[in-house]
Amino acid sequence: AAEELKHVPSTLDYVAATEGDVPLLVGKRLERPPAVDGEEEAEPEEEGEEGAIPKSTVGVGAGVSFAAVDAAMAGTAEYALFQSAITHPSVKFFYMPRKGDYLCVPLLDARGEAIGILGVDNLGAPAHLTPVDCEAILALAKRLAAKWEAIEKARIDREKAELAAMRAEYDKQQALLGSALEEVGEDVFKANRAKFQAARANLLALDKNKLAELKGYRVVKPEVVKSVKAVFYVLGLAKRLPAWDKTKALLGNKLPWGGDLLAKIEHFEPAKKKRSRPFLRAMRRLAGLTDEDIKGVSFVAFLLASWVRSCNEVFEEAVKVRDALIEAGAPATEEVAVDPVEEEEE
Repeated sequence: AAEELKHVPSTLDYVAATEGDVPLLVGKRLERPPAVDGEEEAEPEEEGEEGAIPKSTVGVGAGVSFAAVDAAMAGTAEYALFQSAITHPSVKFFYMPRKGDYLCVPLLDARGEAIGILGVDNLGAPAHLTPVDCEAILALAKRLAAKWEAIEKARIDREKAELAAMRAEYDKQQALLGSALEEVGEDVFKANRAKFQAARANLLALDKNKLAELKGYRVVKPEVVKSVKAVFYVLGLAKRLPAWDKTKALLGNKLPWGGDLLAKIEHFEPAKKKRSRPFLRAMRRLAGLTDEDIKGVSFVAFLLASWVRSCNEVFEEAVKVRDALIEAGAPATEEVAVDPVEEEEE
């Protein structure tokens, strides 16, 4: 069988540092530099020498950590030590260059893929890092990688269990919906109402923390963003929301989130609304997205989008019923108002 290709990282995000270096490093990002002079990859100066310094194939100050990562993933060196780092032009200094060594130890998972690096320097120290120092730091890096894998496995197992529970609740509501649709027969309004109630029950069965997790993800797919925004639009809580990074800052502040949002959803009655704009805004966000598109990315987003669509169906049918009553001479019903939180437009 062909060997499975390994993921080659293209960015390094600095997420932790010793206390004094936090302001200098945490939050910084290092991009994989392009090779220079047509060279495609770096190789150690001495074949098989542990900790050998990779040849510089990148520009001045472009960073050397990716060379260490590539060597570790290729199995040629477990770490890269740059003694007198200031003499290596490619070493990236986030502050004023100083004398001292830089040690880069890639963190590899069980498949040999890099999940991060452990970078250590002794800038300003009179002595070099010794082989004993390097081996001790390598041992620490291996323990960190193993711990990360254990945490990641626990997260995956937890999410699988949560997904199974959500799907079970969804299947339960679909079964109840099937019975309800048989009872209402050809009454479209009651059928849409039954779909709406099933979609709402699915959301209210969610653990509020599961919904809150969406805010914490570093990378959020467009299908999730559109589904979340559609919820706020249909509730009348916003007329226009900015890009996700700015919208995320509003969640739990100007906009309800987690349990507070679920409470809004629980008490929302689309049949009592008169204004069509909130529904139009919401449906525009979901235009072109199928249930399978969203479900393939996030089951929580799928439940949110399903609820929004069911709200729109109830509203549209309620408008028809209301118009028919008015035409027949019956008085119009009053809308149950929702106080909108107007967000600044982009």
